Formats: sequence, C-alpha cells, structure tokens
Amino acid sequence: MTDPAKCLRFLLAGVLLSFVVLAGCQGEQPMPTLAAAAPPLLGTGKAAAPENVPPTSVPTSPLAPSPHLKSALLSGASPTGVPGPTERHLRIFDKVYDLVLDNYIYSDFNGLNWPAWGVICRERVAAGMDDTEFYQAMTVLVDKLNDGHSVFQSPTAADFTNAAIYGGQSTMGIGVATAPRPDRDAAVLLDVYPGSPAWNAGLRPHDSLLSLDGNPITHGIAQLAGPANSPVVLTVQTPGQHPRLVTMVRAPVPIPPPIVAGRWQDGEIVSILIRTFWSQDTAALLRQRLQELGAMGPISGLVIDLRTNQGGSEHSLLGVLSLFGDGTLGYFTRRDGDRALSVVGENVRDSQTLPMVILVGQETTSYAEIFAGVLQSTGRARLVGTVTGGNVETIWPHDFEDGSRIWIAEESFRPLSGGDWERDGIVPGYFVAGDWAEFTADSDTQFTTAIQLLQENR
Repeated sequence: MTDPAKCLRFLLAGVLLSFVVLAGCQGEQPMPTLAAAAPPLLGTGKAAAPENVPPTSVPTSPLAPSPHLKSALLSGASPTGVPGPTERHLRIFDKVYDLVLDNYIYSDFNGLNWPAWGVICRERVAAGMDDTEFYQAMTVLVDKLNDGHSVFQSPTAADFTNAAIYGGQSTMGIGVATAPRPDRDAAVLLDVYPGSPAWNAGLRPHDSLLSLDGNPITHGIAQLAGPANSPVVLTVQTPGQHPRLVTMVRAPVPIPPPIVAGRWQDGEIVSILIRTFWSQDTAALLRQRLQELGAMGPISGLVIDLRTNQGGSEHSLLGVLSLFGDGTLGYFTRRDGDRALSVVGENVRDSQTLPMVILVGQETTSYAEIFAGVLQSTGRARLVGTVTGGNVETIWPHDFEDGSRIWIAEESFRPLSGGDWERDGIVPGYFVAGDWAEFTADSDTQFTTAIQLLQENR
C-alpha cells in the first residue's frame, strides 16, 4: 500500500476533497490534470508524428489486442536470474502497458499498434537496460501515442512537476519559457522571469532565440538549462530589429508567481496575466489581487491574457473558473461515460458580472483553452486573438515504485455549444491576427483591441 502521507489533497470549488496523485492509495482516485509534456512551463505544442508502423516481423493487426496477447505480454514472468533493475523495469513496463490499454481515451490508440509496440519494447527491456536507457525507452514508447499530452516522466521530471504544482520551484538556467518556431528555425520567448539572467541581459517576451553557442536553437533548446555560473551565448532578435549576440551566465532562477495583475493606464480596467494553471495557488492569488485592486477604486472591465498559458491542473482551473462562471459548463468524456465540468460561482469584486475579454493565441492550450472556450460559449466573455492550439485532452497521473510517472490522456472535452475543440481549436469571436513572435508589448494590437471593446461598454 502506498504511504498515505503521499496522498495529495486539493481544495476543489470550496469543498475539501481527497484525491490521489500517486496510484495505489486505496479508496480514492487520482486527480486529473491537463498539461503539456514534461517539463511543464516550457512550450511544447503537439508532438511530431512518430513512426507508428512496427517492423514487418511483428504482427500489425488487430489494433486492439486479443485476451491471449494481453495475457502473454503481461504474464509478469521475468527472465530467470536477470539483474534487479531489469525485474523492476519489467514491473513498471507491464503497469504502463496495462494502464494505456485499459484507460487511453482512443480505443484505436490514436492509430498506433500499441500491442505490437508493447511486444517490441518489452523484449528490449527484458534484455537489460540501465535506468537512463529505460526511462528514455519508456518516453519514446508513450510519445508514439502522439496526442500531445500523454507522457512518461523519469523520477526527476516527476519531481519537477510536483514542484510546479506545490510551489517552491526554481530552475537552473537563464530564466525563460519558450515555444518552438520550426518554420523560422527559432524559439520565441513566451516569458522572461524578472530578475533572471535573461531579464538582466535585456531579453523580453516576444524576442526570438536563433542560436545557442553558435548552434541552431532548434538543436539545443534544452541547453538553455545548465550548471550555475556557466556562460551561454545567444543570438536574439526582437520583432522589427536585427539579430544581436547576447552573453549571460546561468544561475538559479525562482519561478515567478502564476498571476500578474494591475490596473491599465485609465485606472478602471484591470489587466490579468495568468501564466499557467499549474500552481495550486493560482486561484488564491487571483482572488487576492482582485480584492486589492478593487479596494483601489471602481473596476469597469477585465482583460485576461492566456496567450502564453499552456494548461496545468484541474484544481487550479476550477478555482479560477469559479470566479467568473457558475454551474455546469461542459463535460469531460471518456470511454465509459462523461463527467461534468461544474463550478460553484464566487463573486469577488463583481468578478461574476464585470465585462471581460480574454486574449488567446496558438500557444493557448489545454485547460487554458477550456477556460477561455467555456466562458465564450456561455456568453460570459469575449475572446480576442487567434485560433488556439487545439489540445484539450485530460491526462491522469499514475506513479510507480521508483518515483517515475505516466500521464495518460483519458478524457477529452465536450463543450455545451458543441464542436470539436481538440480538432479545430477555439476560434475567438474577435479575430486579430498576430503571432507572438511578430510584435512587442508596445505594438500589441490584440491587447489594444481588448481595451477598446471594454471602453465601448462604459
């Protein structure tokens, strides 16, 4: 039995409920979370199409395994005399295989011959691997599902996710969040953390990274992280300017709060940036900021910026959504039925009735899409920007004996208004063209359009 102290607790819609993030806590279910592939807070987007056809020597049909194949694959028998790590790796592999087989939202495994790839991978695991090789093999296998959400995490990556949810997180590097732009051989800066080496070197959101230490950034984005006090040389381009070389030194960087809120220059419109729905403190921080800003004077409208928000935990989604909506707002669908997305509304400084505009773009994915989409579909908010990423599967975590974890896409989302947000993304009612990498904070026509819409209501 899993240590009860490790069963994580969430405050959900004002009621204390217990959910298990670690598989194996008896009598409870894991808390669903929607998020991009690990590590969180770094732009990922949809995964590249994998090679889904296994070697011809392995049966490729049917896509759904027969009971005999499943029984043979998951017999639990390990080779006699194999080293301890291999026995552990096989136990974890068998659990991963079974969890995907029984819970993955797409019964055809998103077009992947999961049973055949399971046979291949198990044979390789049984032949013996060290931990690094095993975690890489499991990551590659789960990535072949190609849904942009399901992911296998090593113990280190799982710890990083826990830190993102429960706070106290820091990163070693230059202090940026990025999104790839493969069509431009670049990576755009979604966020630059205040006080970080990147911030102090003059980098700002919307800048593009073109190279790192002389190599194309598309080949080395992970190298932005690195040992403390090590130098890094970047080629950086601000929209409308020529590329420039910038040198900085990596250092520990605290992750900033998920909420940035303040009054716009006219004093009555409040602008709120929600960086992520990962932190369990997101709703509490937003509630606090609304109270503080409301105490300063009247509020006539809200602009909520989700253009760099790529999802997070359902706990945070529900807490923030309850400040602006009420009742059943849609349904999460899975193989065996639906469950409602419902919140009990909480009115903080007229948050339930204030005119509201939400900014969205192609980096808006996961729970950020659902947040924006349900408020537009119910008429509570107007959306400004470009079509969202289209990635609204819900992933559920399952933890293993070594601290590794798999997140499995087990649900999708069905809005009250109909439509397929996973396929089409969410189309804003006010389409204002502009890629995040093509403008700066001073030339942000999407933001100025949002302000104009709210000013017209006064």
